[in-house]
Amino acid sequence: MQGKVILKDCLLESQLDDGLNIHGNYAEVDKIIDEYTLGAKIVHRQQKGYRFAMPGDSVRLIDRKTLLSDGQYFVVRNVRYINDSYFEIVTKEPIKSVLPGMGLDNITWSAQLEMTGCSVGKNWARSVLIKTPGKSIISNNRFYSTMQGIRNWGEMIWFYESGNVNDVLISGNEFIDLCRVGMGLPVILIHPQIKGVAAGGGSGFYNRNIKIVNNVIKTFDRGILYAFTVDGLTFENNTIIRSETFKPLSPDLPVIKIENCKNINISNNHYNGTPRADIVLDNISKASGRIKNNKGFTYISGSD
Repeated sequence: MQGKVILKDCLLESQLDDGLNIHGNYAEVDKIIDEYTLGAKIVHRQQKGYRFAMPGDSVRLIDRKTLLSDGQYFVVRNVRYINDSYFEIVTKEPIKSVLPGMGLDNITWSAQLEMTGCSVGKNWARSVLIKTPGKSIISNNRFYSTMQGIRNWGEMIWFYESGNVNDVLISGNEFIDLCRVGMGLPVILIHPQIKGVAAGGGSGFYNRNIKIVNNVIKTFDRGILYAFTVDGLTFENNTIIRSETFKPLSPDLPVIKIENCKNINISNNHYNGTPRADIVLDNISKASGRIKNNKGFTYISGSD
């Protein structure tokens, strides 16, 4: 998806899937034809017929184990579509190092999102899935779905939906009794699906610059935020209110859990409920973390 997606004062209810899902698509390298040409495929059956790239687009190579770029970007000279799931992509410059199974990510097709004044709920699954490097603003909305309010992920395992985020503002929203099905689900989940190894730490971070500020979160359960492999995460000036609408599904889940992250700021939040809310950081996240002036919280330093 390219351009800017704007939703203003919309009502999204009773859907049979996520309220909103903004994402790109990872293609998979099948073979190296020559130093300028790759054979590639669309993997998931629901994406068949999708035109992955056009001449002039910029594409990067992705390590499927970490979902991180290997640093190689190339500009598309031509694309030959063989059928609805296979194509050959010709580059303007030689490709220095590529292996079958690596991912392709078209970074030209990176949408921006502006979502304000909307209500999303009474639907199966999540309110909003956000998976685009374009700037995203999610403000002054009401979320009351059966699963997470906001989820970020990316994966090359099932749906091959890209990708990472670089600039997200989640502000002034009201989250109401989400995560009513399943166990171990937080209201806001930032967690790419990485097979085999964990991205982050020494190998880089999948997501960047996520700000979650000035929201009101009403919940019957414990989990509010779980973040994994983010560089630059702010959770600030949020009010969390424990409701008694339903019996807690995961009473032992940390309220906030941060793993494999960098430059974390958790400050000036207020938790209204018992027992006190816990904040758990692993050692990588703690090294550059700022935890300050949170009322009703207990800080617990985790370990690797």
